Amino acid sequence: MQRWKKISLIAVATILGIMLLSMLIVPWQIKEQGSKWFAENTTRTLSIEKAFFNPFALTVEVKGVTLTEQQSTDPFVSLDRLMISASISSLLDMAVILDRVELDNPYVNIVQLDKQEFNFSDFTRLGEGEPEPALEEPSSPLLFSLNNAIISDGQIDFTDLTSPKKSQHQIRELDLAVPFVGNVPYLLDEYIEPKLRLLLNGSEISAIGQLKPFHESLETSLSLVLNEIELPFYAFHSPIPLPVDIQSGTLDAQIDLTYRISASEEPKLLLGGELALSDIDIRQLEGEDLFRMPALILDLDWADLMKLDFNLLSLDIYEPEAFVSRNAEGLWNFEKLSPAKDKTDEPPTEEPEGTEKSELPPVQIAELNLFDGNVHFQDQLPP
Repeated sequence: MQRWKKISLIAVATILGIMLLSMLIVPWQIKEQGSKWFAENTTRTLSIEKAFFNPFALTVEVKGVTLTEQQSTDPFVSLDRLMISASISSLLDMAVILDRVELDNPYVNIVQLDKQEFNFSDFTRLGEGEPEPALEEPSSPLLFSLNNAIISDGQIDFTDLTSPKKSQHQIRELDLAVPFVGNVPYLLDEYIEPKLRLLLNGSEISAIGQLKPFHESLETSLSLVLNEIELPFYAFHSPIPLPVDIQSGTLDAQIDLTYRISASEEPKLLLGGELALSDIDIRQLEGEDLFRMPALILDLDWADLMKLDFNLLSLDIYEPEAFVSRNAEGLWNFEKLSPAKDKTDEPPTEEPEGTEKSELPPVQIAELNLFDGNVHFQDQLPP
């Protein structure tokens, strides 16, 4: 046998041996090192029943994953199966490119313990007390392409222990399919149809999606329908304190979302649709009237979210009532809506040279209709 044939056979056998050996080493590393990291850095326990690695298809799969709460055996996060399939283009393009991601029966338990304190806040404190790394030159953004991401039968529990009623929210039967999202031009031969469906506190929310292939580009769209969403219910459980008390109000919406990628243009995220507010009654925290409105209808033209370009086809406001008042000290009621700041304790801040102040995105309204508006004014400052 010629020498070059022997060398080729030895090289091929070595590569195959390394790849076969990795089928044993990589799963062991995932199970052992993952559990070890959580044991050393947190008071939680991570357990993985099974792990698999296919070096020929660049596929990693784990089954029976459970991460417990702090100092407890109760699950914080669990899932039946997670499969990640990478593309060989990740090495060629120096980017994170995944051909497919599948997540089966994930469960997450979120508990709000106190103001800005959750049962996962221990992760945000990792690394505290360690010396800060030296400042480095800003690096280029991470290049990625996530394709065919599928979540099946997801569940989320949220408990707010700060509310008087210890309120709970539930998401059940969460099914999500995302064909693609990323910032690099990478196209597959086949894509899944976009889909979203879930039960939020027993109410069904679903979105219908379409996938349109074009020449060297793809476009995916979702239509999301919201029916009679009770605003006071969600305002009461807001993690951020609201400056007003929402007594009543419902939200109905039909939202169209389109994401377009191309090999020659920047990605575009377009938003359009209609939104309606009904039976709005907003009070001050002390109970005084602030704003009432039977109905508001907004027709949104396609807005480019990445460029913050918003255009309204029409805005119709029906019979709004605004209550404006000033007390004997000269304080307007709407001034109470912004948190008070003690300017004496705060040193004046100077904007660095060459920086521009952030501005609100421009909004264009093609047609504005106001029907039977009322303003109630009361001024206690003059004698």
